[in-house]
Amino acid sequence: MTISDNSNWVEAVFFNQKVNVRSIIRNEEIKYMKFFMSKTNICCENIIHYKNYIFFFVKPSLFQKANKYLAQLRFALIGKKILIIKQKRRIIDLIYTFFPNVNIRKLELLIKNNTGDLELLIFIPHFKERGIAVGKAGNYIKIVNEIFEEFIYPVKISCLYLRD
Repeated sequence: MTISDNSNWVEAVFFNQKVNVRSIIRNEEIKYMKFFMSKTNICCENIIHYKNYIFFFVKPSLFQKANKYLAQLRFALIGKKILIIKQKRRIIDLIYTFFPNVNIRKLELLIKNNTGDLELLIFIPHFKERGIAVGKAGNYIKIVNEIFEEFIYPVKISCLYLRD
């Protein structure tokens, strides 16, 4: 079921809600935070280490500076998928930061009739960019969904190719 009558209101409430990325900082995360600081001279605001992905959250004003070190970080941590994410408070802004190299054309929120579960459809105009958003064998979108489910907000995210 697509939200219809109250679509604009419900989407506005959902997309503008404030979220806190909460993760448990264990010794391993502290080790990665210190590593990040030593390589970039930037203190990350938060970190999510999940499976072989490491998401370093930085202040938006420091994102460009930190992102210059991305290749160096990836080279030093072979076998880990490293991403630098802008620390954002509104869920819509956070969603965009999880897909930095993708042109998102449209977002649509769905509510499943039988369960009330939320699904967020992200429409991407180019098939190649959809591949970037989904990742090899769908791995990236699976990880993003698991992160949102476990750490941020219970919503399923799907990336769709938007045909004009």
